[in-house]
Amino acid sequence: MLKRSLNSITIRARELGVKIDQALRIEPEEKISQEPYKKKPVSDTHRKLERPSIGKIDHDDRIRVKNSGKVWTSDEDQILRKYYNKKPGLELAQMLGRSVWGMINRARELGLSRKFILWTPREILFLKEHYPSKGAQFVADALNRSWTSVHYKAGRLRIYLKGRIRWTPQADAYLKLWHGKRKSSEIAKAIGTSTHAIENRAYNIGLKGRVFRRWEPEEIEYALNSFPKATHKEVAKELGRTEIALTGFYAKRKKRKYAVHKWTANEKRMVRRLHSKVSIKELASRLNQSKQRVRALTYRLGLGPKTKRGPLYTDIERSIILQNYQVMTYRQLAEELNRPFSSVVDIIGRLGIEKKSKQ
Repeated sequence: MLKRSLNSITIRARELGVKIDQALRIEPEEKISQEPYKKKPVSDTHRKLERPSIGKIDHDDRIRVKNSGKVWTSDEDQILRKYYNKKPGLELAQMLGRSVWGMINRARELGLSRKFILWTPREILFLKEHYPSKGAQFVADALNRSWTSVHYKAGRLRIYLKGRIRWTPQADAYLKLWHGKRKSSEIAKAIGTSTHAIENRAYNIGLKGRVFRRWEPEEIEYALNSFPKATHKEVAKELGRTEIALTGFYAKRKKRKYAVHKWTANEKRMVRRLHSKVSIKELASRLNQSKQRVRALTYRLGLGPKTKRGPLYTDIERSIILQNYQVMTYRQLAEELNRPFSSVVDIIGRLGIEKKSKQ
């Protein structure tokens, strides 16, 4: 028997001109083993481009009807023609017991298309009355329209939700006056909106460049006199500026809270001499510097990180390795010489010898 899906058999029967009822006739003793339908992955871009408008769909209540491969009957086609422009796509798909995309594809085959329903004066009045307080979903349910339709219609009519600011000439003038001189959060608090709305409005009206506040002579004098006694946070709070602005101010004048130590020739000589003998901590205490600065100096001098190395191999140990490296394993050599396994492997590599059989 054919191991084909029901949809594949239906399509092939149409190509051969065989009636669908005869193609789908199955004997009671015989069964068709259907292979599971594997849906091809579709990219997000392709899905956005080819997805038609199907009216209002609530993503939380969306149903997913499994593709059953049922043939559309004349009664279903009649229902689809009658209600395609009257009911939302999800509701009509539930009525027919089909998936939304299956219903849309069938509508295309029948040459059906959704018609744009004009807004009546009564609907517009209802929109103006209830949209600001109850939102788009309430109006959409009441008028049997999609959320998108209500949202865009309210935008075209300039109907906004409560709590959203309407930019007036006075608010724009206040924004132009203080933009770049005060923080966006302070301007937003004065106007009664959010910081994000302030930034968007400033961009829309052409206030793209930020105007930096100039340093007054009194501020410069106070900042220089307070350094380095007070912290950046205290000085910035006193001047009404940010810590980043104050840090930039001090950086331009080469003011550092902690002076950079300049290494002398004697100190560098001491580091080179003692680097392999004492620890970084002891070396830092002798030089009266931090461990980080001493470690950074060793890297600059090309000394690299300090590593602990064992005693050097004697001539006797080397001769033992050369005589027995083909007979004994690396681990046996390490036990014989009382050395770590990695050390034995390293010295054999340095001697330039190789074992015939790799371990």
